[in-house]
Amino acid sequence: MDIDELIECRILRRISRFTVIVEINNVEVQVYLGNSGRLLQFMKPGNIGYLTKVEGRGRKHSYKLLGVKDCDYAAIVDTKIHEDVFAVLIDRDLLPWLQGFRISRRYPRVDGKILDYLLIGRGSYVLVEIKSAVLRLPSDIAGYPDAPTSRGRQHLKLLADKATKHGYESLVVFICALPNIKKFQLYCEEDREIGVIARYAQEKGVKFKAIGIYLDPYRKKIVLENPDIPVELECYKHQDLD
Repeated sequence: MDIDELIECRILRRISRFTVIVEINNVEVQVYLGNSGRLLQFMKPGNIGYLTKVEGRGRKHSYKLLGVKDCDYAAIVDTKIHEDVFAVLIDRDLLPWLQGFRISRRYPRVDGKILDYLLIGRGSYVLVEIKSAVLRLPSDIAGYPDAPTSRGRQHLKLLADKATKHGYESLVVFICALPNIKKFQLYCEEDREIGVIARYAQEKGVKFKAIGIYLDPYRKKIVLENPDIPVELECYKHQDLD
């Protein structure tokens, strides 16, 4: 995916769940952060960030934070972009494990809860929930979650209940939006229940996949690095993180 315009900034501080103060050309500006996670590794003062302009009238912020420098490139911290990238990959048939599938509906409502996608293909429907994995763990591992997530647990329970029922399959896709990721693993230090629930869901027939993407700020592109990252549902053993 091409990004029309990227504006470099410097992270100063996060002042609320969805608002960050950054510095652009020595001027402090409030920008939108589309991510409810803690992102402690990326919200450090002095980190280099990358903004895009927010279009439309009546918006509180003129910019949103798309990425933050990580390794030689940048992590993508905007979760809406993660969903959009997945849609592009489906449309372009770039995921070997979902070839032939197309988007039937976005944000389908299931038992009063909203999931991300309903796909159709190969004579079946697949309910898909996207989870953003932007926690960098040692040994090039991407982790999820980086904060307690009751919503994430609820989605896993719902998909476990719906897996293989009514002709629907259930799929969780972790978007590892960090460069140079070799594996995905659950990070249960932030949510003690997530590992148990994920393995329960797997036993019920929910499938788990992971995709590796990152932001290349030099070419202004979002890059698909690995369409099928190995997934480990056993909890990562805690170590001190930078």
